[in-house]
Amino acid sequence: MIDGLKWYIEQARAYHDKVYLGTLLPIYGWRTYAPFRETLKNEINDWIRTTNEIDGCIDFDLALRDMKNPAAFREGFDSGDHLHPSGAAYKKMAEIVPEELLF
Repeated sequence: MIDGLKWYIEQARAYHDKVYLGTLLPIYGWRTYAPFRETLKNEINDWIRTTNEIDGCIDFDLALRDMKNPAAFREGFDSGDHLHPSGAAYKKMAEIVPEELLF
């Protein structure tokens, strides 16, 4: 997946575009949740947070995850299927996007 993200970054750079990536969201409790999915999500998020290949990271995972169980959504942020954010979570996601990216 990281290789795929790198390809998209290269394509954007060819157009002299800036690139900002958002981290992947918590998925604990989703019907096909498995430890390997959590590991993969965390590896991708760690790369997004630390790579110098992008202009910035919007850390949706940090904003929405439960601090006691980081693999899961914080209370009120799960739509009910453990995969998609709730309306309150989408509001939080919008709030953390840097304003300069909205114009």
